[in-house]
Amino acid sequence: MADSHSAEPSANPHASAHRNAPKHALIGEHPQLRFEDPAMVLAAEARALLAAAERREAVTMERARAFARGCVEMTEVGRAAMGVMDGGVFAGARLVELAERVVREGNVEVAVNIEEK
Repeated sequence: MADSHSAEPSANPHASAHRNAPKHALIGEHPQLRFEDPAMVLAAEARALLAAAERREAVTMERARAFARGCVEMTEVGRAAMGVMDGGVFAGARLVELAERVVREGNVEVAVNIEEK
């Protein structure tokens, strides 16, 4: 009877794959997630982009798009709009949310403007 420390293959093929998976391949290379305040990250990136523009340095379109997308996604309307633009299985639901929000916020603006007059 083999003990749990034997070199025999495991009956579970996923256990072996898990043990052999690369560990922390991207740490320090290309961070994929940031656990910071999004507004502060965007402000820092805005300053970096302005500094690059002053120095007339090229900026990749990927970086420019990521910054623009981050700006749009800072609001609920922007997040819903990006959900529609990205497509996918939830695009229809995001479209309904977006339209409802625009109608609701549009009606609020009309009501506020009437009350102010």
